[in-house]
Amino acid sequence: CLALLNGLCYLNAQDALCETGLLKKNICCSKTCGTCGGRGCSARPGGGSECCGGVIQLAAKPCELHNPPCVYAPPKTDKGCSDGILKSNVCCASSCGEC
Repeated sequence: CLALLNGLCYLNAQDALCETGLLKKNICCSKTCGTCGGRGCSARPGGGSECCGGVIQLAAKPCELHNPPCVYAPPKTDKGCSDGILKSNVCCASSCGEC
C-alpha cells in the first residue's frame, strides 16, 4: 500500500495515483492531454491512445508495469487494508466509517 493524502492509499501501484499523468477513475492518461477522457479527448495532444479512457482501457497496459497511459487494475485481494475500509482499489481509514 502506498500512502497518499487524507489517509487514503493506493494498492499495487508503481505510479502512485498517476502522479506522472492524469487520473480519472482507474485510467491514467498522459499529462500532455490536459484532461483525461471526456468529449474531444481524441483531439487533445497525444490523441485518443493517450487521452481517451475507452482506448486506454482497451489497450490494457497496467500502471504497475507501464508509465501513462495505463490502467489501474482492482486488487485481487485485500493486501494492506486490513485495518481500513476497502472500496475498489482505495483503502480509507476505518475512522471514516465509509469509503
